[in-house]
Amino acid sequence: MSGHFTHFQAERINTLEPIATSATSTTYTLSKYQSGSIVYLDHNNLDDGCILNLPPPDYGLNFKFIITTEASSQNIVNIKSINSSNDVTSLMYVNTLIDGAAAGATLRSTLAIEFNSIEGADMIYFCCNGTYWYINGNVGATGKYTAS
Repeated sequence: MSGHFTHFQAERINTLEPIATSATSTTYTLSKYQSGSIVYLDHNNLDDGCILNLPPPDYGLNFKFIITTEASSQNIVNIKSINSSNDVTSLMYVNTLIDGAAAGATLRSTLAIEFNSIEGADMIYFCCNGTYWYINGNVGATGKYTAS
């Protein structure tokens, strides 16, 4: 297939930045239609203890989370896996490069990110095979990520 184009715009990847709308305990839910997006996590925009729910598993869903700010205060974001009934369920296999523990062999329901002394530009990749989420990435301090 060939064609002649006078201009070309590359496919853009969606970018998201959750922003707190309430005083505490905000919950954000990603949809399957946002799959392929880059989600920027900035501790200044997120409530301490807020929750980011992944969509229920579906083949090929994927998200890339990037930490955009370092923080001197403790601010925790919880990324959770949910099932088709929207209940938190252990559906994540977390690579040891993320949390430093042997979490990969056990299914987890939550990946907690602690922004206290975290490194900016950390990247965490979530990919789904239709049944489970597989989490890998590149982080500077595995002690700031806890899978449970």
